[in-house]
Amino acid sequence: MSSSFIDINLLAGSRRGALQQTMWQRMVLPGLVVLALALLLVIGTSLLKLRNDRRIVEQRVELQAVSEEVRTMSSVMAEVWALQEQVTLLASQARELRDDAAQVEGRNVAVAPFLDLIQSTLLPRMEITAIAGTSPTTYVVQGTAGSDLLVIDYANQLRESDQVREAVLRSVESLGEDALPGSVRWTIEVER
Repeated sequence: MSSSFIDINLLAGSRRGALQQTMWQRMVLPGLVVLALALLLVIGTSLLKLRNDRRIVEQRVELQAVSEEVRTMSSVMAEVWALQEQVTLLASQARELRDDAAQVEGRNVAVAPFLDLIQSTLLPRMEITAIAGTSPTTYVVQGTAGSDLLVIDYANQLRESDQVREAVLRSVESLGEDALPGSVRWTIEVER
């Protein structure tokens, strides 16, 4: 025998298996093992891919929900910033008006009763929109009224007051088609 070990097989030669295997027979078992490992790898990676795909879909849904919340929050924040700017502007204007009112009261105490007279003699359906001093004793009063007769009556009432030296009606013009019928814009120059 040409084998390097002692054959102690007691079976007859025809009944015992061959000790020498062919190359195919030797490669079948490792090939099956490699094939099984490859199948495990393919199945494992495909299961991992499915699980990861499912997680990605769930995360996309969550991300869309979060992005919607971010969009709504950003629009709310933009509104908040705009409102804050308006509040800041109004606060600064209120401070300026308060300072201006204090200066007017401090400098010319006699003006306050005169301005009260101009406001208190207003007739119903009349409104003052602006008062501007053109000199220490002369003021231009502008406003709106329901009719031109109301403006004439208002100017006459101002003339009758002992605090007013002269009240001159400078202009009366219609407010236009968008306003109530007969509504006018007026300007009166009042001297105290």
